[in-house]
Amino acid sequence: MNPDETQQPAEQKSPLKSLRTYQGDMQQAIAEKNLGMTSIAAAEQNRRDRQGPLPANPEAKNKFFVAGGIALIIIGIVSVSLVYIFRQNSSAPVAVTLQKSLIPFSSKQQIIFDPNAPKSGLIQAIAAAGKSFNAPVNSVLYLALADQNGMTPNISDVLGLLTPNIPGSLERSLGAPYMFGIYSASPNAPFIVLSTTDYGQSFAGMLSWEKIMPFDLAGVFGQFNSTSTPVWSDESLQNKDLRVLKDAEGNTLLLYSFLDKNTILITGNENTFTALLGKYIIGQTQK
Repeated sequence: MNPDETQQPAEQKSPLKSLRTYQGDMQQAIAEKNLGMTSIAAAEQNRRDRQGPLPANPEAKNKFFVAGGIALIIIGIVSVSLVYIFRQNSSAPVAVTLQKSLIPFSSKQQIIFDPNAPKSGLIQAIAAAGKSFNAPVNSVLYLALADQNGMTPNISDVLGLLTPNIPGSLERSLGAPYMFGIYSASPNAPFIVLSTTDYGQSFAGMLSWEKIMPFDLAGVFGQFNSTSTPVWSDESLQNKDLRVLKDAEGNTLLLYSFLDKNTILITGNENTFTALLGKYIIGQTQK
């Protein structure tokens, strides 16, 4: 029997092998191979190079990945939202402030309307547009009235300045859209198209306005130099009833007609009326 085995206490014998530790391995290597501290450090470095860096704290690493994932999700949501908003804005229709044209036109000219300016300024602007409009016969110049902000003024403001004697009941029955224009002829002829929301009230108001209408609209349609008092009479043209103002010689000075229950046309002669009626009907069929 080996003497060393007889000296080993019985309680230290166990079928389980003793656990090996890094510290124990180092001590054994030092004892068996007589390694110095430099050799131990070099061996340790080689081991670290083969195994790679020790893993970081798993909990901190998980928190980092979770925070990064949340950040990426937020960035993705913001990016998609910005793209959607950009596409919506780029495809959205732009709001238009210009008024709708009741009669098709070939040219357009803007006239600045100032309700506080003298009536003569608006009349002169309309007259100047009529004189300068040089286009083939049967052409229409649309006079787009606009305020200082580029917005279409209310018809009540326009008629309040242009026709101060218009009956209040008639003025209140009128609304948008409306149209001032020039019809190309020899000579060029101005016209006005009004929209009404109350046919009965507008019809009665137009009849009441007849007494003073020639004076209110004299600046737009020219001065009436007849030596006799003009007289209004009923006529029919193109299946439309007209009220026509004529002098003693039978010359037409002014006329108006309801093109339908919502539209009134005022102009200076029958030829212009017929041409504008045809254009109005065409415009209605194209809507």
